[in-house]
Amino acid sequence: MHGVRADAANGVPSMKRFVRAAALALAVAMAAPASAQSPAPASAPDAETLAIAHKVVRASGSGRMFDEILPNVAERAKTTFIRSNPQMQLGVIKVVDEVALDLVDRRKDLDDRLAEVWAGFFDKDQLRAVLDFYNSPAGQRFAEIQPQVLGRQLEVADDWAQEIGQEIAKRVTDELNAMVKDETSKLEQPGTTAKPQAQ
Repeated sequence: MHGVRADAANGVPSMKRFVRAAALALAVAMAAPASAQSPAPASAPDAETLAIAHKVVRASGSGRMFDEILPNVAERAKTTFIRSNPQMQLGVIKVVDEVALDLVDRRKDLDDRLAEVWAGFFDKDQLRAVLDFYNSPAGQRFAEIQPQVLGRQLEVADDWAQEIGQEIAKRVTDELNAMVKDETSKLEQPGTTAKPQAQ
């Protein structure tokens, strides 16, 4: 009887997509002690809180991880339009580049939204404390290497997820094979053949 096999490559999906989705949340979580975090307020933050949050966004460098959004969106637009209109490739590239350059000033809108995120998690005093941290030598160093720290953490977490996935696959396979072997052994024992019931 064949044993149960597990495909380590396909049986356990990669966690990269899920882990990367948590990158921004992780960045916020690392910015201050857990005790400094609070649920988002019911009302919109006032102007002073948002102003401090803007300073935090700049000092933390948290917005830098999104600097490639516009170029990446533009490249995807080129690919999409060129695929639909291959004969207009040069025209598509020219127009998309022009439109993308025209939208560069819209980057401030993203910073406004990022500031609202910070203001939604921290009150005014907490934001000042976070800003003080980022203005300190340790905070400046963290802001400088934050992308590398987060990137390395994501790699480590993904490696760990793969290891755990492989271990789960192996142990479950071993257990299922043991069950199959046990059932086969019981069926092969004398006297275990089912007898027809008397009519």
